[in-house]
Amino acid sequence: PAPISPSGAVAAVDLAAGTPLIEHTLRSPIDAPSGWWEVPVAVGAHASAGDEVLLVVVDPPTTVAGIVVTAQQGDPYSLDYVPAAVAVPVESAPLVAAAAAGGTLVAAVRPASAPTAER
Repeated sequence: PAPISPSGAVAAVDLAAGTPLIEHTLRSPIDAPSGWWEVPVAVGAHASAGDEVLLVVVDPPTTVAGIVVTAQQGDPYSLDYVPAAVAVPVESAPLVAAAAAGGTLVAAVRPASAPTAER
């Protein structure tokens, strides 16, 4: 991979104040695919921008593939908590948003550095 220029880069993970900005903590900005919408979702502090997620809706039982656009800040019990922005196809956005708000959504994360599963 090409080195990332600090100009225009974003943090790849949630960083505490004072953490040095070094290459492995930075990433080029991630854009949502055309026609997808961003939904706030708790994905875990370990998920980075660019990671693929499988969003599991409990009721009605279904799954939706998404991409982390901005990393989650903190965890749901911290004062500075901000959920991740996850891009999902427009037709799934209402279901995902309602499930996230209702507490019936779980996210499984495949890190961007992991190989894509063979089908």
